[in-house]
Amino acid sequence: MLWGLVLVALPVLVVAGLLVFGIGKPWQARLEQDRELSTRLNELWHSGGTASLGELAGGDWDRVHIYQQEVLGRDQVEREVGAPVPMEDTFDRRGASVLVFMKGVELQRAVWVDVPLLSGVYTAAVTLTAPGYPKYLEFNEPEPTGPHLVADTELEAKLRELVRTRGTSLLRDLTGGDWDRVYILTANTRARVEEFVGAPVEMEPVFTHQGSILVFRDGDAVQRASFIPGFLPQGIYSSAVRVDATAGMPKNPTLSDPTPPK
Repeated sequence: MLWGLVLVALPVLVVAGLLVFGIGKPWQARLEQDRELSTRLNELWHSGGTASLGELAGGDWDRVHIYQQEVLGRDQVEREVGAPVPMEDTFDRRGASVLVFMKGVELQRAVWVDVPLLSGVYTAAVTLTAPGYPKYLEFNEPEPTGPHLVADTELEAKLRELVRTRGTSLLRDLTGGDWDRVYILTANTRARVEEFVGAPVEMEPVFTHQGSILVFRDGDAVQRASFIPGFLPQGIYSSAVRVDATAGMPKNPTLSDPTPPK
């Protein structure tokens, strides 16, 4: 009789324990695999050809952030896309890529596929070309048709030389021009750049290059805007800001401003 009671009670206790455990541990969001997109990408990758990512993925989006790295953290993704993303704190699936589809400041969806893709930010106009398996799919981004940021190759060369010689310099001596402050940031949309600068900026709606955007202003007027492939510390600086490259490679230059704008 006693053993009968134990056998009856044991499953009840196990279920109760699981319920308590489930209640005590909040549900954690996790990325889901987009199996249909995975299949389409794999077919393209193995069979060859060219296809529009917009047609392969479907949906209404203006840009996609793609990540292929050994360990991907939610903090990094949310910082770079500019919106909350329902995913685990750390995503680490070998051979997979995470795709975060955005429209403006709104998240459309976030998924993973079992195809290694080149990390980057791409517009909905991007096409994929398969050069031959197992080479990675190539992303072909069309040039913007309207106003767009142009790389400041002269400033890039001067910064590279400053790093090589471990020197320091006023930024205004490197850039020239008549400006009283510069806005430096990494961003992927015109809306985010204009919000940071507080003025209209002539650039593409979606910025896909990797690097720092520099917007120079004189009073309320924007003098010019450009980008460099390297990275400078984000912030708002006066024309007295100094570039310090004494640390040399591989470290990025630092900036110090004795009279930062208020």
